[in-house]
Amino acid sequence: MKSSIDLSQWRNPPVEYKPAPFWVWNETQEPKELLRQIREMKAHGFGGFFMHARVGLKTPYLGADWFEHVRICTAEAAKLGMQAWIYDEERWPSGFAGGHIADVEGLDYPVQALSCREVEGSACSPSSGRRGAGASRWATTASTAPRPWTCLTPR
Repeated sequence: MKSSIDLSQWRNPPVEYKPAPFWVWNETQEPKELLRQIREMKAHGFGGFFMHARVGLKTPYLGADWFEHVRICTAEAAKLGMQAWIYDEERWPSGFAGGHIADVEGLDYPVQALSCREVEGSACSPSSGRRGAGASRWATTASTAPRPWTCLTPR
């Protein structure tokens, strides 16, 4: 049986199939050093990198220097035919922007949660303690300030 695999691509895969490491950014970032490291990654066969802020970063996360370094690195990646990504967590769950999201003036994002739990009956109202009659079933509730609970399970 003849193989349909292109061995030239197996030996030298397109950029999207090459490894791309989490490139830990800590200490004070220096543009010359960032460019040197990108060129090293390219020389060793990497197809790209994830710029990833970690403990010890002294360049202010999401500050002017941070974005200038990201611009320099993405431009160098494009010039070398590599892919560049920003891994945004900076020690926080995704979407928290390194904990800065809570500091933005004028944003009012209350805490939100979904909960699924077993309850008796066909209706739920955790804030009032009401429960419908009948066999136990699962209830899904949503919580957001200032209203504590909203029943999402059909009644």
